[in-house]
Amino acid sequence: MKVAVSTFPADAGDLCGDKRLRQAVRVKFMEWNFQAAEDLAAALRAGEVSSVELTDEAIARIERDDKVINTICVPDFARARAAARGADQARAW
Repeated sequence: MKVAVSTFPADAGDLCGDKRLRQAVRVKFMEWNFQAAEDLAAALRAGEVSSVELTDEAIARIERDDKVINTICVPDFARARAAARGADQARAW
């Protein structure tokens, strides 16, 4: 599983009123949402990530960001997760 670590920008602590924040806080995030489809397919084949993990990350991003951009008309996350489980099972054969 690829995990990237990022730190807040130098002024983040100032924005929050706490200069210690920029030294103490590190944010871990999955970077799969920002990979090319070819890279995702290779990672799936190599077993670095599962379809369920990719789907859960995409759903988390939708739930986090779509409130602002409002692009998902009818979310069907249960069916997406079921399809991801099916894809993982098919690949396991």
